[in-house]
Amino acid sequence: MSIADLDALGLPLPGLASEVSEEAAVVPAPFGDGYDQDVSEGVNNLRLAWRLVWPKLTTADRDALVGFLRARRGVEPFLWTQPGDAAPLKWTCRSWNPGKRLRNGRYDVTASFEQDFTL
Repeated sequence: MSIADLDALGLPLPGLASEVSEEAAVVPAPFGDGYDQDVSEGVNNLRLAWRLVWPKLTTADRDALVGFLRARRGVEPFLWTQPGDAAPLKWTCRSWNPGKRLRNGRYDVTASFEQDFTL
């Protein structure tokens, strides 16, 4: 089974209001007398997360994006290339807003992507 590719939809790039964050998964290792040391949890302990905003999408682009996310149902990973990167990474999306209709008939759509490390 091949993995779905969001870039293949040919959507406009997310807007400047989009934000990326990184989170490190660590586990404290207590040694007694108040001393402890944090250790990386797992091989891929640095995870990227994006809060993405696609401003002023046409109805067709909005429907394509929301349909793509709905088809993954929050559990199926997909490929997407971050702004500034050359190669796509795997992501999941559990939360999105299908868009607020603007006066000009376009939509602002938001979504939260989390980097996925499943095989």
